[in-house]
Amino acid sequence: MSLFPTDFSFLGFDLFNPPWYEKHCVAILVGSVAIWAGLSDEPIHKKYDTEPLPNQRFHHACFLVLGIAMIALSLWGLWLDRP
Repeated sequence: MSLFPTDFSFLGFDLFNPPWYEKHCVAILVGSVAIWAGLSDEPIHKKYDTEPLPNQRFHHACFLVLGIAMIALSLWGLWLDRP
């Protein structure tokens, strides 16, 4: 048995059984970051590349749609999964 879970148990962290709403809150946070990336004027690059990707409007629109969908579905999940 690993000592990792027992090291944090005295701090009140429950690593293997998070609260029911935690995954939805994380998805709302990631969705808001995706919306921020879609609305920013910064060009989108590949990883470790200095040249921006072609068709920047498409990529920004994809980030906007992804962010809105993540937030909407997470709010819906919070509504359905409430105890």
